Amino acid sequence: MDVQLIHDCTKPKLYQSRWYVLSCLSLLSCIQNVIWVGYGPVAQSAKAVFQWSDSMVDMLVNFGNISCIICILPASWILDLKGLRTSMMLATFLIALGSGLRCLSSVPSTATWLISVGQTVNGVSGSVAFAGPSLLSETWFPPNERATATAISLLFTSVGGAVAFIIGPQVVSEPRYINCTRNISICNSTNSTLLSNLATLQEEIMMLNYIEFGVAALLMITVFIYFPNAPPTPPSESAGMKRTYFKEGTKTLFKMLKFWHIALMFAIPSGVYGSWGSVLDVNLKPFGISQKEAGWLDFYGSIGGTIFGILLSRYSKLKEVT
Repeated sequence: MDVQLIHDCTKPKLYQSRWYVLSCLSLLSCIQNVIWVGYGPVAQSAKAVFQWSDSMVDMLVNFGNISCIICILPASWILDLKGLRTSMMLATFLIALGSGLRCLSSVPSTATWLISVGQTVNGVSGSVAFAGPSLLSETWFPPNERATATAISLLFTSVGGAVAFIIGPQVVSEPRYINCTRNISICNSTNSTLLSNLATLQEEIMMLNYIEFGVAALLMITVFIYFPNAPPTPPSESAGMKRTYFKEGTKTLFKMLKFWHIALMFAIPSGVYGSWGSVLDVNLKPFGISQKEAGWLDFYGSIGGTIFGILLSRYSKLKEVT
């Protein structure tokens, strides 16, 4: 790789603001995952309000996955060409837009289309959440802190899942059904059961949408006001080096067998767990597990994985030094 020092006479310097930019990217990963999980944590309530099937709840998660996969290379190119600030501004805007679309209607037919588009738009921002941490840690952090900085920003994705599965069931209650065979006087249909708290569920789901949009909008405003592209002085000599061009670097990377080994080792377990866990309520409903119980199960798993991941990053760096 052809590299050359940009700051030949500049001594590396660390800035406390590196923790601020790391916090912003970590929060982006967290909030993006909260929106991506969508209505998985409150699947039974959402199905009742929007007249969805289990497959529709699953597809809302897939919309985000598909758009993220399609846009990961363009997002990496924008990061390489325009840097962190432009990419973060674009990503936070897309998250706010995607979550905002969900606030426009609770009418099932209209809401289904708006939510589907919103999930797709939010998924595009996920490409920055995945591609940004390594660039940020290299741009802002010295070599001995890069593994931890990258791990923190990536693992906040799991924190987002934990937050979604705790906040969702706390805000949105379980659907309650009345047995029509025992309460014939209040049932006006041939169905054996009647949803008794539909209006309440609609209000609670919309409130959840408003909360998530408000947090996403606040992060967008914060990033727009202040998010530096890079420190005035690089944190290390390697950070001040000119990198190979995106096209050539991508071609070289794709030809490396070790890269595919590492990529698959990360993608397979992450993809299986992420897709299954995002609709945990749907998966566990046949076993009589409620939304709140499923939420706590996912919370424990996500937080445990986050803590262990950070510890593992510190251990790997220690082993590298020793």
